[in-house]
Amino acid sequence: MELIPEVEAVLNGFESQVQGLIAVSYIDLDSGRVQSSEVTKPGFDLAEVGARTAKLVVRKLEALKALEGDVVLEDVLLSSGAEHHLIKILPTGRRFLFLAARKNDTNLALIRRSLKQAADRLA
Repeated sequence: MELIPEVEAVLNGFESQVQGLIAVSYIDLDSGRVQSSEVTKPGFDLAEVGARTAKLVVRKLEALKALEGDVVLEDVLLSSGAEHHLIKILPTGRRFLFLAARKNDTNLALIRRSLKQAADRLA
């Protein structure tokens, strides 16, 4: 089943749902390759972010399995001084959504809800 048109439709909706959106993308966990994206901040390198974020998710999964055994990772939050970066693992466990937004312009609970709804839609 080809999902890319559905993914693009889902990602296009984030700009109206999330104030302060910097970028949102659909990333393959195995390769770290961005398969679809929306970027509002010029110069935000999603190719680099995708590759590094995929590595981070793999390491987090390894750590959780070592500590807890059989575990399902739902999401990962990274916050810097000015931005929230949220990673939402899709139900298959092989793809994830990555979203970056300006902290001062958004609400973390709204970001999480929007990502959950998007993940459910792409399941």
